[in-house]
Amino acid sequence: GSLGKEFTGVDDLVKTWQFKRLRDRLEHLLESDEEIGDAGKALAKARTAEQTSVDAVLSLIADLRDKDILKSVEDIEEKLASTQVTMLGRQVHSQEHWQFLREIAFKYPVSPLMLCLRKIDDRWMAVPQWDSELAALLRDHFEPLTPAGEPSVPSGDH
Repeated sequence: GSLGKEFTGVDDLVKTWQFKRLRDRLEHLLESDEEIGDAGKALAKARTAEQTSVDAVLSLIADLRDKDILKSVEDIEEKLASTQVTMLGRQVHSQEHWQFLREIAFKYPVSPLMLCLRKIDDRWMAVPQWDSELAALLRDHFEPLTPAGEPSVPSGDH
């Protein structure tokens, strides 16, 4: 029951880019496999819906471990955190989004038009915005110039 409550809003964590909270919940789930296994053993005598639920949760935990989902979440979080460094080519001294925007606008004046502010793990960051009207216009302009067989500019908000 408590695990069910803990994962009720997990899709909202992904939608709102709260990767630290998602990682904490996944760690809690992966660490609780012994407790869940013990509960399953206690229920093993009576083939009930609860036993089936325990088996499903244990199967989910095993699947999450096999796919190393925790590492995947950490990788996504790390890549997002390094996005500003990649775009500017260096770390911003204050590590604040507004300072980053000032510096990248000075270096590449049109760049703020291709960025959006997004709250990632309770910290505001500037990230590329692939679905803006300007990005669509540039994509439409440059797509015919892309040689056949080569990938074009990615689409979708990443």
